[in-house]
Amino acid sequence: MADHRRDTGRGRGGDEASGHAEASDDATPHADPIGDVGLPADADETADAESESRTARRPRVHVRRLDVVDTLRWSLVVLRDHRSLIGVALAANLPAVVAATGVSWPDPSTSPEVADWVLPTYLLQMVVTVVAGGVFYLTAADAVAERTRSLRTRVVTAVRRTPALVGTALLLVPIVAAGLAALVLPGVYLFHRLVVAFPACVIDGTGPVGSLTTSWRVAGGTVTKIFGVGLVYLGVGGASTVVSGMVGGPYSVVGTAATALVGAATYPLFGLALGHLYLESSRNR
Repeated sequence: MADHRRDTGRGRGGDEASGHAEASDDATPHADPIGDVGLPADADETADAESESRTARRPRVHVRRLDVVDTLRWSLVVLRDHRSLIGVALAANLPAVVAATGVSWPDPSTSPEVADWVLPTYLLQMVVTVVAGGVFYLTAADAVAERTRSLRTRVVTAVRRTPALVGTALLLVPIVAAGLAALVLPGVYLFHRLVVAFPACVIDGTGPVGSLTTSWRVAGGTVTKIFGVGLVYLGVGGASTVVSGMVGGPYSVVGTAATALVGAATYPLFGLALGHLYLESSRNR
């Protein structure tokens, strides 16, 4: 497996831990291998065809291919260097903890009593979660490019891409649902073939349709790795749900807080992994 020590550009394992990016011989020194990650304010209005044109003009690079274990190890190294991502994930989970205080379920045989403000709070959590995911993808892109940007810059860029991310999700959900309704397995395959549309949307600034077509085009060779990483994430998420149920039960503030704490570590870890999987799929073609 790859050596994941922090890279200084010298010694053995030169580019492995810090980003795995190697420019080709015809790329200019210090060229940005990711391209237009920080997009202008009107990026959401850019046509998908123009986004593909920008991708075509981007310097050719190689992003080291990793297996499932090394992808997660790489993500852990990056997370250690960007511990502020844990705070971002906590902020994304905080609305769920707050919403739990508005749910009362004294008798399991009856329906829970839900305050009027709970639903808007959960909707807020969904939006903040989307923004947080965008921050994680951008951090993965910066790590691969060996570039440093402030957290504020990454948050602003992720916020600008939120409408496109929501549009991508609205297109993805019915496609996967149709596959699941057919024979289940087609839906599972479609999800893992198309899920890197989200990092594509943020990192390369493609629109919803362009993000899905890009994901379909580049993820064919990495579906099994995406599935493996997702399986680990599903296992960790399932374990945290069991633990939260043991300490507090459904809609419990304590149980929800426990889940939020686990998610503060796992969400950025797997967001970084998904970002790397997209980069190694799209940059090595």
